[in-house]
Amino acid sequence: MFTRGPMIGRIACVISVLYLLLISPGLRAQSTTDGAIAGTVTDASGAAVPNASVTVTNKGTNLSQGVATDESGYFRAAKLQPGSYTMKVEAPGLAPFTAENVIVQIGSVTEVPAKLNVASAGATVVVSAELPQVNTTSAEFAPTLDQTAINNLPINNGRWSSFALLTPGAVNDASGFGLISFRGMSTLLNNSTVDGGDNN
Repeated sequence: MFTRGPMIGRIACVISVLYLLLISPGLRAQSTTDGAIAGTVTDASGAAVPNASVTVTNKGTNLSQGVATDESGYFRAAKLQPGSYTMKVEAPGLAPFTAENVIVQIGSVTEVPAKLNVASAGATVVVSAELPQVNTTSAEFAPTLDQTAINNLPINNGRWSSFALLTPGAVNDASGFGLISFRGMSTLLNNSTVDGGDNN
């Protein structure tokens, strides 16, 4: 005789597993609170330098992260907190390369190409100019306003939420509770941080 109880239980279990598989990528992609530094390391002739050591150090916290270049000379230091970094590149037989004041912003990848010259006694290449903040790898809305930009805004109430409304795609939620909707998403799906702490 056919019973419906076990069959309904199996169907419910399969539907639950499929639902969890469908929503899990969305949960991982909900918020971005960090950035990255990436680039390609080449020698004086323009050839890629594989297995070069790349170390990025946060100037504010003095925390370092090390990565190595791949066969094409490409590297990517991910999961970096926003701030100013020093990047040092070293490879055997080549002079070290140092880039100062590399700015990492939330949700963006800062591209820093490194060109290593042939090593000579005490030779080090140091790049200290500010790098352009054009993000060519992501169309994500994740702006960072510095203190000068905030001070020059024509907003008189001084609330962070008023500044957040300057972000493309940000609007006041119709609920009247002062919540902000980004890109038409529900306010429950947004993560707002103020000075690194959640403000939801």
